[in-house]
Amino acid sequence: MHSKINTTITNNIAVMDGRQYLIWDTKDAHPHYRWTEEDPPKKMDEATILYTLRNISYIDDNATLMTKEEAEEFVNADYSYLF
Repeated sequence: MHSKINTTITNNIAVMDGRQYLIWDTKDAHPHYRWTEEDPPKKMDEATILYTLRNISYIDDNATLMTKEEAEEFVNADYSYLF
């Protein structure tokens, strides 16, 4: 039995999954290095593209995307008791 995995990526505006993050993170990049819904970057080698897409698929299949509220709670929690 596997433990539940929660994941999130946030830009302080919205919670994003891996694919949404790649698009957001590269939106201002040169077009040859930009991810879009339809296409990976033109200047990225195929092995890296496949590796990245495989990782995103694994996370999509095995993790639950946190809600914005869960992400805020996680980021703002007091973890000092762990030290």
